[in-house]
Amino acid sequence: MGSRILAISDLHVDSRMNASWVEALSTSDYVDDVLILAGDVSDNPERMKRAFECLTSRFRRVIFVPGNHELWVRGQDERSSVGKFHQVLGLCKSMGVGT
Repeated sequence: MGSRILAISDLHVDSRMNASWVEALSTSDYVDDVLILAGDVSDNPERMKRAFECLTSRFRRVIFVPGNHELWVRGQDERSSVGKFHQVLGLCKSMGVGT
């Protein structure tokens, strides 16, 4: 089978059920495929990182467009959504996730 381009959004891995779904994705079915991930993975950088680790190990390429949840700063150390945006971009770059 050839390569595919797949797209998904709103993973919301803050929900344990959704995080489990991401973790349960096949480690062999998508190795030639590109995933476009259109935002709302998590507002928590550590959960976002875990989701990216799962996805980058299952897909040939992951491309991410941050959503509004990634920019939330609710009670976290970030001072602004702009600062959080740069943090998210840095995380993506360090993990080989395209933006």
